Parts: sequence; structure tokens; C-alpha cells
Amino acid sequence: MDNDIKSLLELIKNDEALMASSDRCVREARHLNVSGLCEQQKGYIIAALSYKYSKKPVVLASDTVRAKALAESLKPFTDGDILIVEPSEMSIVTAVASSRDGESERVGTVSRLLRGDYSAAIITAGALAVKMQPKKEFEKSLITLKLGDRQDPVELTSLLTDIGYERVSSVSVPGEFAARGDVVDVFSPDLNMPVRFSFFDDEIDQIKSFDPDNQRSTDSFNKITLCRAREVILDKKARGQAADKILKSAANDINKMNAESARAAAELLSRTAHADSDAVREGMRITGMARWLGVILEEPAIILDYVNKT
Repeated sequence: MDNDIKSLLELIKNDEALMASSDRCVREARHLNVSGLCEQQKGYIIAALSYKYSKKPVVLASDTVRAKALAESLKPFTDGDILIVEPSEMSIVTAVASSRDGESERVGTVSRLLRGDYSAAIITAGALAVKMQPKKEFEKSLITLKLGDRQDPVELTSLLTDIGYERVSSVSVPGEFAARGDVVDVFSPDLNMPVRFSFFDDEIDQIKSFDPDNQRSTDSFNKITLCRAREVILDKKARGQAADKILKSAANDINKMNAESARAAAELLSRTAHADSDAVREGMRITGMARWLGVILEEPAIILDYVNKT
């Protein structure tokens, strides 16, 4: 961080009353309420208190509009990316594959939040309400590859498919991979550029990022970790169980819709549940998967469980 910014953040220590109150709240794990601030003042106070306690700011915002406004007010006082965590789609209308870009972006944001790759994070209220797979399940799906590792390229493509990647002829967007000969290209949702793994037999010989537009290599790496490409990863057995739970939950809700006025909603729910259960059983990507997570997951997590508390 620039020394001028550090000096500016240090000025908050001149407010003795605020320092005393904030120290007490930290000691006693209590909330500190500060009112009457404009957006720019909010950004400064958040950044300065986070700097004082050597923490990265993680802030809750009511919606995406307010989150973006807060990000702008924090930007002058940070020296890295500011993550905005938005909610998954919850629409009752099913659409297959249409939301891949949005899902990839959210997965990438969650991955970066998990590993602490941000200067500040802003979580919208909608995102806070979304059920998620436990953090340990997300971590278990990570694939770490190093130079010199023994890794069968064919097996790697199978692993990528298992964690939600789509195989294409040429990688262009996050969530895709391509394989040809002794080269495997992967665009992990938490990376700015795709990565090319070159193999010598079954040994990783080179790891380089590249520009998908001109295919030119940019940077070399000794190690890369790839995150999943879907918010929810289920094996074949779990997919069957999840599909059954979706149908059962929908049937219970439909049985409660006895009024004539609820017939249209019941029919829509029935169509959606059957389409979603079929898609889940076959391992297909669907819009609005988040609406079923409370039914599918036995021990769901929330986004705050992914934040490194240290």
C-alpha cells in the first residue's frame, strides 16, 4: 500500500472517542454503530479501521447498487481488487445453461474470497441468504498442479468435467477447457486468463497463462490451483438423491396449494421441479439451482463461512 494512503488511514487514530469505542467492541465482540456518514466517509472509516486492526474489510450491503457505490468509496483506500458477492439466481422458471457466465463469475468470487485474494469484499444481503455447499466440499474440489507433477492429461480432463468444466475446441470464457495432444488449456473462474499445461508424456513440463484472443503466452507459473466451475458439485449417487428430494419437496408444497387461485402456481412449480430434477439427475447445468439447496444439502453453509476469520 502507498505510504501516503497509509498516512491518511493513520489519521483515524486522532479520533480518541472512536478509537476507544472500536477497541472495546473488538475486545467484547460487539457491534459499533456509526451514523450520519456519506458514502466517501463510510469508505474511509471502513478502510481505516480495517488497517488499524490488520484485517481485510468484509462488508454487508443491502443490494448490488449499494455494494457498487461502497466499492467506489473504498477504492481510493485499497490497493487491490474489491470483490462484490452477488446472489445466485432463484427464479422459479428453469433455463438450461443460460446463466453459465453469471455462475462462473460467482464461483470465481467465492474461490478468491476463500483464499483471501482481495483487498476488500462486499457481500449483498441476497448472497448472504443463499445456501451453499460446505467450505470443505469446495476445498475438496480444488485441483492443484505443479511443474514436474505426474499427471495423466486424459485423467485431468476427466477431473475437470467432474467439477463442472465444459469441454470446447478452443477456450474463450471461464469454465471451459480444451485438450489436444500434449496440451490442456483451462480457464478457471477465479483467474483473469486461461492457463495452458504442456505435458512431456505424463509430466507437467510448462504452465503458462495465455491470451485467448491471440493464443500468446503471458506469464509462467510453478504452481496453479484450479477451482470448480459450478456452484454445486454432486457425484452420480448424490445427483439421484438430490433429484428425488426436489420432487418430494415440490409435491409437498403443491399439496398445500388447494385454492383455485393457486392452480397456475402449482402447475408452474410442478413443471419446474420435474425439469430441474431431470437436469440434476443427468448432471446438467440449470438456472436457479440455489432455490433447491435448502432441500438438497443436509448441512448447508452460507457465504460468511468461506471468509478467513484471521
